[in-house]
Amino acid sequence: MRLSASLLLLCLGWLPQPAAAEATEGRARHSLNAGWTFAIEDSGGRGVGEAAGRPIDLPHTWNAAAEQDKRSPYLRGVGNYRKTLYIEPSWAGKRLYLYFEGANQVTEVQVNGRHAGRHLGGYTAFALDISGLVSPGAENRVEIRVDNRHDPDIPPLDADFTFYGGIYRDLWLLVLDEVHFDLDEYGAVDFRIDPAVLSRTRAALRVNAGVRNASPSDREVRMNAKLLDAGGREVAQRSTTARIAAGALSRIELAGFDIPQPELWSPESPYLYRLVGTISEGGRILDRLEYPVGLRWFGFDAQQGLTLNGEPYRLNGTNRHQDHAGLGNALPDALHRADLRKIKEDGFNFLRLAHYPQDPAVLQAADELGLVVWEEIPIVNMIGLSDAFRDHATRMLREMIRQHRHHPSIAFWGYMNEVTLREPDPLPPGYYAAVAALAEELNAVAKTEDPARPTVMALSWDELNREADRQADLPSIPDILAFNLYFGWYYGELDSLGRFLDRYHRDFPGRPLMISEYGAGSDRRVHALDPEPFDFSTEYQQVYHEASFRQLAERPWLLGTAVWAQFDFGSQHRQDTRFGINQKGLRYFDREPKDIAWFYRAQLSAQAVVHIAARDWPQRAGSRPEDATMPLRVYSNAGSIELSHNGRSLGERPVRNATVVFEVTLEQGENFLVAKSPRGEDHLVIRYEDRSALFAADPTDVVLAVNAGAHEQFVDDTGQVWEADREYREGSWGYVGGAAGRSHHRIFDTDDDPLYQTRRTGSFSYRFDAPDGPYCFTGHVADFERDAGVPAGFRVTTGNASVAVSNLAPFTPRIVQQPVTATRGGLVIGFSSGLTDAYLNGFTLQRGRCYAGAPE
Repeated sequence: MRLSASLLLLCLGWLPQPAAAEATEGRARHSLNAGWTFAIEDSGGRGVGEAAGRPIDLPHTWNAAAEQDKRSPYLRGVGNYRKTLYIEPSWAGKRLYLYFEGANQVTEVQVNGRHAGRHLGGYTAFALDISGLVSPGAENRVEIRVDNRHDPDIPPLDADFTFYGGIYRDLWLLVLDEVHFDLDEYGAVDFRIDPAVLSRTRAALRVNAGVRNASPSDREVRMNAKLLDAGGREVAQRSTTARIAAGALSRIELAGFDIPQPELWSPESPYLYRLVGTISEGGRILDRLEYPVGLRWFGFDAQQGLTLNGEPYRLNGTNRHQDHAGLGNALPDALHRADLRKIKEDGFNFLRLAHYPQDPAVLQAADELGLVVWEEIPIVNMIGLSDAFRDHATRMLREMIRQHRHHPSIAFWGYMNEVTLREPDPLPPGYYAAVAALAEELNAVAKTEDPARPTVMALSWDELNREADRQADLPSIPDILAFNLYFGWYYGELDSLGRFLDRYHRDFPGRPLMISEYGAGSDRRVHALDPEPFDFSTEYQQVYHEASFRQLAERPWLLGTAVWAQFDFGSQHRQDTRFGINQKGLRYFDREPKDIAWFYRAQLSAQAVVHIAARDWPQRAGSRPEDATMPLRVYSNAGSIELSHNGRSLGERPVRNATVVFEVTLEQGENFLVAKSPRGEDHLVIRYEDRSALFAADPTDVVLAVNAGAHEQFVDDTGQVWEADREYREGSWGYVGGAAGRSHHRIFDTDDDPLYQTRRTGSFSYRFDAPDGPYCFTGHVADFERDAGVPAGFRVTTGNASVAVSNLAPFTPRIVQQPVTATRGGLVIGFSSGLTDAYLNGFTLQRGRCYAGAPE
């Protein structure tokens, strides 16, 4: 059993609070979030727009709506921020710092026209000393230039998330005495608390701090530290005096903080002590900081799995990106904390912060709520081969560890994710050797900075199977190896996951293993009775997670698992059914839970769960009698569930794998469903539109809407249900001939991508056994094969009319309408072309005459 025994704590001194200004004895912290002007810089280095820029407050990003622009890439450029800052006369002689919690990705600061400092990297904090640049008792000009353009020397180089630009986290002015706890060069307070002894019966701590004397004379000071329990009662106190030379840094250590029968930190009981540290001189407090302290230790073993505080413990977790719909990554602290509360409510005890260090508010919430955290630096998809890239990567790692090592929630340091998965063409010479060398160096840095915590690396299935990867032997470098596995989504079958893990565990029995990613995407508008990979139906996502979680839970030697991901997130290059969004979340980009989130609540939460898993599909339609009969899932941690439909019981069934499936035949209109168990009940209304009346002797006014070439339904934003395509059957409708096709390219000038990303193609027709009379046919087409400027077209032909469709713009919808007439109980609409195969993405058919774009 390998142990990671450490005391961890959290420095409140650097955490944002609601108040605009905070003061303790000897120090103050003032929010600088309000009152900035902002302008985007053009290619010549000039601000665009009004001379003074537009007013903004922080946090801020200029890419908040990056996922909404299909026609142009999101802005990776330069933004200029300006503000005047009044410096109080009483601050003369104080040490003043600008403290950035995060700005992406190269930040340069000037104060009163003079250079104050520069920071590279977008996901860690940094502090700039402006003491000698400001004039007390006056307004001072602060100018900040933030550059988020691609730089081959700065990680990340490439990733499946949007690289937002701006000062997107809080910005503070720190006012410190000339003698203070030091801010080291990595943006961290130089204050450490480590365990000398840590067990269930006794803990003994020691404190080591760097104290800076920035004054022109030697100073004799006293450092005091007091440990309090959660109720504020003193547990231990120690102090010592030290003489610090002018301009020098002195290290001061205190020991003997003994805690008999300590309260231990865990996700089930996240107990936090508090440590108050002060520096004083002649009875006057010069500096004061307060730290919550959590006591816990982990162990890990390749055969036995993980232990927490000496007991077997399984990590069941998820991944989180830091952005939000409408905000980009410029979230207020309240939303960061709300995200972690949602993660905890969904039953998880483990959180991987993908793929970069996140806001201090995130880690504070993890400490207080009880979430075990894996934090990593953004070495994602590929590395650079320059010395500068290596230097920036190692610096990022030191910054992350020094700034966040105080958090009891953090259990693992990560430093690489899938760095050989996306191979450039051609692969640079020496790339695999450089990856291995960088991994060795980063692993050594992590162990030097924090020997107590294990290191971890995430590799994909592809990287475990290529010969070049095997020769580089990346899996042997970290303490723990983690897999990003997508069996049943990107490759393989759903039931392949367990077999692969068993084979790898057998071949490498001494290697501790985790699952860092598994997941499938879903769009709340897309639904299928026969779901399959990459249809983005909510139903396939449910099937995927039910099968994957079961296989993972059956393997106790895994240290832990993490779903990809908790929330949908921005990924500007993605062209799935929703442009610019990775849709693998258990919750949508706006944080509304998908039905699958309740599966995990049922599996992991102690709270009673009964959830009819159909809230993502409340509006349904069908045009054949059998369309009304469909499976209905209920997620629960009860022993059994009884389902009632419109007041009629459909019986009681046992719950297995937190799931029970009923077959329900929906009725026209509203269907009232009630799921009951001894642990609670759930209610849901599903509205069903029966369109079979279109083919009756006396047809009613219904619209047949079809998602051509698709096995899945699509519900657009108006509530219109576009049925799955199907082959002709007598007495109804369907296609004759042709083949189904699919694209994942974005469709311009519409949000209805799922309608235009599937199509029926070839030489084909649609037949409708509809009563005689006039009908209006409306076809929806988008050419997703041809380059711009290449003519394309075809003819839509009926027995009594035809319409030509030509000169289609690539990936752009065209809607064509044609009046048609059914005679002798039938209607056939054919599709052909002299140029190429015909194609159709979707259509509607409605009884009546076409008039001004709609049936009469």
